[in-house]
Amino acid sequence: MRLRLSVLVLWAALVAAPAFATPPDVPLSDFDGRVHNVGTHLGKGQWVLVVAWAHDCHVCEAEMGEMARFHRDYAKKDARVIGISIDGFELRDRARAFVERHRLPFPNFLVEPDQEIMMRFGGGPFYGTPTHYLYDPAGTLVAMSTGSITAQEIRGYIDRKKAGAGAAR
Repeated sequence: MRLRLSVLVLWAALVAAPAFATPPDVPLSDFDGRVHNVGTHLGKGQWVLVVAWAHDCHVCEAEMGEMARFHRDYAKKDARVIGISIDGFELRDRARAFVERHRLPFPNFLVEPDQEIMMRFGGGPFYGTPTHYLYDPAGTLVAMSTGSITAQEIRGYIDRKKAGAGAAR
């Protein structure tokens, strides 16, 4: 319970995460080695949750079902998920097996386990997996969390932000 409370406090505290004027420029490789840019997935009118994970992360293993459900429930509405494996190209077969085992319905990419690359997502130092970066529909980073988080907590955060934006009008 104490851990869950601290995760919620961390998620709420990072509402004021450093914001980008434009989506971040982070090159991502798919599992076949083709390069993409995370910025092309952001700012398209949907909330985007970027989840950094590793094939051997026990917390990632436990929460990936939640991330898959969140994506299935909201991808055609207002939010979706993108997965980023920090296993790197050398361990892509293990990362691919993780994606297949969890039947992840969202796009997953590979990056090398490099602090500099992960900092380009805009949330400051990278502390480990899982790490979640939440971008608003304009592509601005609005929150970051390290550690386990549920789909319900993410949805609640989005709903609160949307209600606050509606009240500001």
